[in-house]
Amino acid sequence: MGSIGVGRAPVARANVYRLDLDGLRGVAIALVVVFHVWFGRVSGGVDVFLVLSGYFFTGLLVRQAESGSVRVGFTVLRTLRRLLPALVVVLAAVVVATVALRPITQWGDVADQTLASLFYYQNWHLAMGWSDYLAADPSVSPLQHLWSMSVQGQFYLAITVLLAGAAWVCRRMRRPGALRPALLVLLGVLTVSSFLYARHGVDNQQGWNYYDSFARAWELLSGALLALAAPWLSPPRLVRSILALAGLAVVAVCGRLVDGAAVFPGPYALIPVGATAALILAGNNLAPPARPRLLRYLAARPTVELGALGYALYLWHWPFLIFFLAERDTPTAGFAGGIAVIAISLVLAYATHHLIEEPLRLRSPSNAAPTLSTRTSPDHTRSAGYSSTHNPIGRSSGTEPLDTHPVERSESLKSAPSSVIEHASSTNAFASGPVEHVQPTAALVPSALIEHAARLESGMPGESVTPLMAGKPSLIEHSSSTNSFDPQPVEHVQSTAPLEPSTPSLIEHASTADAFDANPVESAVPAPVEPVGADRPGTPGGHIEPAASARFGRASSFEHSSGTEVLDGHPSAPVESVTLEKPIQSVARGALRESAIPDEQSASSTATFGASKRASRATAGAARRAGVRRGNIRYRRRVGALVATLGVLAIAVSGGWRVAMGANPPRPPTSLNPLEYPGGEALASGVRVPHARMRPSVLEAPDDVPQSTADGCISDFDTTTLITCDYGDTSATRTLAVVGSSHAEHWLPALDILAHRHRFRLRVMFKMGCPLTVSDNVSYKGQTIPDCRDWSRQVIDLLGRQRPDWVFTTGTRPRDGVGDETPQDYLDVWSQLSERGLNVLAMRDTPWLRRDGVRYRATDCLARGGTSSGCGLPRDYALDPVDPEIAPASRFPNVVPIDLTDAVCAPDVCPVSAGNILIYHDEHHLTATYSRSLAPALERTLRPILGWW
Repeated sequence: MGSIGVGRAPVARANVYRLDLDGLRGVAIALVVVFHVWFGRVSGGVDVFLVLSGYFFTGLLVRQAESGSVRVGFTVLRTLRRLLPALVVVLAAVVVATVALRPITQWGDVADQTLASLFYYQNWHLAMGWSDYLAADPSVSPLQHLWSMSVQGQFYLAITVLLAGAAWVCRRMRRPGALRPALLVLLGVLTVSSFLYARHGVDNQQGWNYYDSFARAWELLSGALLALAAPWLSPPRLVRSILALAGLAVVAVCGRLVDGAAVFPGPYALIPVGATAALILAGNNLAPPARPRLLRYLAARPTVELGALGYALYLWHWPFLIFFLAERDTPTAGFAGGIAVIAISLVLAYATHHLIEEPLRLRSPSNAAPTLSTRTSPDHTRSAGYSSTHNPIGRSSGTEPLDTHPVERSESLKSAPSSVIEHASSTNAFASGPVEHVQPTAALVPSALIEHAARLESGMPGESVTPLMAGKPSLIEHSSSTNSFDPQPVEHVQSTAPLEPSTPSLIEHASTADAFDANPVESAVPAPVEPVGADRPGTPGGHIEPAASARFGRASSFEHSSGTEVLDGHPSAPVESVTLEKPIQSVARGALRESAIPDEQSASSTATFGASKRASRATAGAARRAGVRRGNIRYRRRVGALVATLGVLAIAVSGGWRVAMGANPPRPPTSLNPLEYPGGEALASGVRVPHARMRPSVLEAPDDVPQSTADGCISDFDTTTLITCDYGDTSATRTLAVVGSSHAEHWLPALDILAHRHRFRLRVMFKMGCPLTVSDNVSYKGQTIPDCRDWSRQVIDLLGRQRPDWVFTTGTRPRDGVGDETPQDYLDVWSQLSERGLNVLAMRDTPWLRRDGVRYRATDCLARGGTSSGCGLPRDYALDPVDPEIAPASRFPNVVPIDLTDAVCAPDVCPVSAGNILIYHDEHHLTATYSRSLAPALERTLRPILGWW
């Protein structure tokens, strides 16, 4: 795909890499894990990640546009190359664990969610099913947490296309400087629109709203706006300290302040979003020593290292927790269990990060070393160094190096240690070919080394700083005779052209991927090279990667990290283009004198001997590095092949299961011989039960639903539309209105038999999760349904106008603990119906399958080898000894309570099957087949009440 570029934006003071934001990632992921494991609440940590994702990724794209290009296709592929390996490994592990440990009834759900997660539409898959973001328990999907990955992936694609389009328009209008202002306006409008949309969704359809990409967009766009406005955001020091303190405190306590599952991403999400923005602003446009002390603590090694594992830890902790709870059949992990879950998740995350993510993030050294290039005019005329034809990236990827900014004067080099100048004066750590010695006005200086020098002076907490060049020969001497990749002599030339390396902008280190990843380096993607400490455009947070400091002493700037040498193209030691205040040779000579190495003009014999010795060592070192490179290449290829194989297998298994089920779908029975399948009559009348295969089967049960569901005659969770349908004898003059939630609906198959047999009409009015109520606080599975009251009022008003002979609805519901109840809002409905002169049949609700407050499906329990009674509930646990609606109904002459518990439960237990028929098709709804078997018992109960037969 082509490149779209614009010119430069207004400049801003640049910073070094924001290690404190890596630490913020660590704090956020710790909160996510702890709250999931022990508190069963949303911590706000994911919202922190969303803001950081928008901040990093948008900043990267803007800098690319300002430096000359936004390669949409390449950006998308690069991001997927970074994110998919760890995701594929986790998905493959979940598929294997599901097949090995979970019942066959759950395979379809996991298969669907595996494909949804892999192709980044998991949030929509969950929204369509109106899954609430429950506290972790065995009934929850092990992949439910990946909704946030899908939201971020969709945002990355959308913002890339949007920014590329904006850059193209600015270029065509010859207004490159208008890019940032235009984007600030455009994204500002989108942010406000998304926020208002999310606010409306909280009040009307929170179950959908929680997963909705556009409702979530304002959180990511808030970070994007910060990235765009960063050049102009430099608060006073006192304000910075207040922002840091308040931001960190709010992030820490957010999960205890609000129940995020019920109110995010509405206005309450301003709490974690605002706190994250405060922490970003607190350190914006400041060097590390000048940042508030709390930010320097955030940059300590433990939090930064945890942040580096954040993405992998987020992927692993939830599925492991769910499988742990399911295998132990418990709703909570407990303290010891929680510690074990976290410890194992950390081990898995560490292994995934270092063995999968890091190796596959890097190109092989031969393809990952951008070369030096220069540009002296807008038409990219090359005047010194290497042209794009010598760039291995251009050869391997089919792309050309990104344009770089003209180098500018850097004040940071005044205090740089001599080793920095020595290294900068001779070689680029990313270069893959012989580096030509020039006499330039610019040099390459690793920003990591400059940051090391700053830390040595400032004493930042928690960071290990190693003397960079102790006991090592000067790098300028090494480079004067040989290049780090080629033991051939380096040709000395003279040039007056400035050097502009096409090295990756180190802002990309934290920007190329989502905010879960603390090390999203793309060594194969050159980006704008900007001077350390100088003014440069579009530096949101000034992310410049320090090599050794980011790794905290695991490898020096010139040693290998994660199995790949820096000089072999490892992106842990990127460099920055600077303009020196004096010719590089004089700076280098001064550095040599400081290192007690005689100047070449006064000690030629010593220099000759030293050069010979160094050349020998360099040759041996190059051979060792070549061996390491070959080993790393082989390892990366093997890991890449393994990940690709796992991805193909995950798709094949998940897709194959869905194809197989689609080609031969389970077909629940429409009619059964009552002699072989007495169903409810086996409990209600004690009829003999012959030996026969249970119907519907555990795979047929989910589709064994009332006809009204198949006909769409039930309002879903996200609408207040009142839908009415007629069943039974539609030409009859007598009408029984069946109204309420799906628990009134699951009696429809039995009532339909009676309506046809005794010639009366059934008029149905159903809404998912909404019993007939006038209460303002209605919830289902922990999610509020704000429009339930409005829908119920429409139903009550319509019943008052149509005046059916009887109204059939539910009169009880299960308590949160033991037994069942008739709540006050049901009595309020009875009052409303009594005022309209309507007669009410109040049916006692059927038991809900739950243990310790955790719902479970009968089909899952049976598929794991459970028995009908073993998978059922003790009757005294499921229901009160006496129907709780009897007493309050005595105050309403028009209300008649009905209780068919004896047709669903035995005297001591409420089983999950009876009379060879499965009772439940999920956790609490009757199968249509079992409902039909209840027609005889219902007929006997209604005969004296209705008097219609």
